[in-house]
Amino acid sequence: MDTDYWANQICSPVRFFDAVQAAVSAASADYVAEAGPRSTLLTLARQCGLPPQTRSLTLCGGPDSNGTEMLGVAATLLRDGYSPDLSPLYGQPAGPLHRIPPYVFDTSSRFWFDGGVGAAVPTAQPAAVTPVAERQQPAQVPTASEGALLAVIADVGGYSVGELARSSRLSDDLGYDSLLQLRLFDRLRADYPQLGHIAIVEVLPKIHSVGDVVDFVVERLGPAAGVTR
Repeated sequence: MDTDYWANQICSPVRFFDAVQAAVSAASADYVAEAGPRSTLLTLARQCGLPPQTRSLTLCGGPDSNGTEMLGVAATLLRDGYSPDLSPLYGQPAGPLHRIPPYVFDTSSRFWFDGGVGAAVPTAQPAAVTPVAERQQPAQVPTASEGALLAVIADVGGYSVGELARSSRLSDDLGYDSLLQLRLFDRLRADYPQLGHIAIVEVLPKIHSVGDVVDFVVERLGPAAGVTR
């Protein structure tokens, strides 16, 4: 590499087109990558007759690169079924690569509904003779207990009462999305008419767990309504 060599480098034409054509003729490449400080030659390579199916991979996007391009290139190769040699990273042979099985959505429980909201049918009670004096008394408002409220929450969500705890989070643990929470609120208002005047916007920001629902209903109905825990 003397003076004549470098003078030749300056004066001789760059045979980039010929180099790309020679590479295409020598091997059928699936990818072409540019190993440089920025992506400038990939566009020129495309203009030199690269096959359309040959994909371009950028190893560095430029001065503002954060280094993630290399990870993206590696991910592309792995997705397409190539197994790069990872032994330089591990210091020893990495062993065979195993394809991760696809995630299968669990459809055993569905937390949405397509029809209207319906209240549970009350169980039949044995007939009883009511004295005339009692018949003339005003009707009692429905009472609520923690067990009854847990039964409502479990019924709406498709759970058994034994699966619920006060700390169970409606969204994260029980899969209660906003639609199911609306259904729960409608059910509570149907079972406890004393809650009928409460707007949904007042409820949703305050209930995040099973305990929140129980405490909200207990607080709104109060001891006068016969609320028990």
